[in-house]
Amino acid sequence: AVLRPTEAQLRWAHFHRNKRSKATQLNVEKLMQTPVAVSEVEDALPGDGDSSTCASSSDDGSSGEMEREHAGIKSVSCSKRTGCSSPRRRIKISRGRRAYLKVSCRNYQRRKEL
Repeated sequence: AVLRPTEAQLRWAHFHRNKRSKATQLNVEKLMQTPVAVSEVEDALPGDGDSSTCASSSDDGSSGEMEREHAGIKSVSCSKRTGCSSPRRRIKISRGRRAYLKVSCRNYQRRKEL
């Protein structure tokens, strides 16, 4: 026999899924705002907090675009992806978080080369 959920069980699950989704979204937005300043990030280079990823430079002077190509990382916008029904709201990332992510990526690349 196939067990099917009741209407009340479906409503309960739907409500809690939406509630969890909103809570997760708020946590991600808070996370993307810390650290606030580039000065709070250890090993950050002067251009690490810039929003333009192509203009960023690393230790050896190569551009951020070349680093991503070397690492096999591709940037894909929502409009170019297949199956993307609606564009999602972009989360604003603080300069400190951008710098933190770039430092983290550089450290990962160094560990990967070893």
